[in-house]
Amino acid sequence: MLKEMIKYQLEELNYSDIEINKILKYGGLPKAEKILFEKEKILFLDFATYTKDPLAVCLFSDDMLIVTDKRIIILLKRLLGTLVHEFPIKNIQSINYAGNHDNVIHISTLKDTYTIVVKKEKINEVKHILYEMQ
Repeated sequence: MLKEMIKYQLEELNYSDIEINKILKYGGLPKAEKILFEKEKILFLDFATYTKDPLAVCLFSDDMLIVTDKRIIILLKRLLGTLVHEFPIKNIQSINYAGNHDNVIHISTLKDTYTIVVKKEKINEVKHILYEMQ
């Protein structure tokens, strides 16, 4: 998916120009451009933190969470490139939210559990989208 199409879809979701510019400058975005399909609709895209430790406190992240109408994609920007975790919506077994950490999401598939820390101001939006998809 081209950067222009990503920008267009974010504008359709009422993302601010500042949010769009930050996202478009993300170093892992070229990887997203290669794995997103033209007909795939972005429902949510923002910086998040992927962690194996659900109690980790994350102040800064170079990871990105992308939720589309077909799958969830987690981009992990690292020194030597960008790692990708992706799974179709149909493979999600459960979605749970951490008790005291209300911006932590646990997504379980048959193979693994993914723990994602989302910005507090974005968590309700993500919860709503994920709830609608189940």
